[in-house]
Amino acid sequence: MLAATLLFTGAWGWSSARAGLAVTPWPLTVLAVSMLSGRIVRALRERTTAVVGGLCFAAGPVWWLLLAGGDGAHYAVEFMPGLVLTGIGAGLYQPVMFSAAGLLPARQLSLGSGVLMMSRQGGSALGVAALVMITGGARPGLDALRAGWVFTAVTAALAAVAGAALRTGVRVDPGENGGSGTDPLRHH
Repeated sequence: MLAATLLFTGAWGWSSARAGLAVTPWPLTVLAVSMLSGRIVRALRERTTAVVGGLCFAAGPVWWLLLAGGDGAHYAVEFMPGLVLTGIGAGLYQPVMFSAAGLLPARQLSLGSGVLMMSRQGGSALGVAALVMITGGARPGLDALRAGWVFTAVTAALAAVAGAALRTGVRVDPGENGGSGTDPLRHH
């Protein structure tokens, strides 16, 4: 959303209010997909849902790389579909992360949830810092934003790879296997 806002207010010269309205398809899509995510995860399973989510998120910035021009005249074709794709990706990937944390033994659930939340917040902060570093500041040009979209697409594709490596299964009791606390996401 930061890159979108920078594009809208910088390269396209839109007001902050118009830019704010223009990014709303992203959170609305995340909300809609999240409401359906339980059914989607049950149908596709966790691993497939994570891979599809990561790939959808990567497809958004690829869309922008291919279509987003410098004037914003065609927002509905050039940019909004990428916002919807990234929203679908986020809406699919996040429930898988939360369900993975939920597989931990009861005594480790708060620790797992805390690590997940810290990772999400830390990842967001690092992503924003990297994007600002890549784009060069508050009013980047279109070429700088394109470099930021490449970064976003690559990191989302890496999330899809991580999702492909996800092992799904049942909650592991810490007393199993001699109390070794085996991998809570092992496949059964």
